[in-house]
Amino acid sequence: MRRWWPLLLLLTAGVVGCTSPEATRSRGEAGADVGNHAHGPIQLHAGAQIYYRTRTHGAGIDE
Repeated sequence: MRRWWPLLLLLTAGVVGCTSPEATRSRGEAGADVGNHAHGPIQLHAGAQIYYRTRTHGAGIDE
């Protein structure tokens, strides 16, 4: 009986430690990242030319 205690303790710690904090959240409540949002419009590529120097015409490129 004594050698089952460490196994039981590890199993209990695994079950308690590995549960998600989202599991107890009710639908419609705030999630885990409540303050993780932008404070204005999001800029994709921050004005960079995303296809800079990429070939768009020539052999092997369909139009």
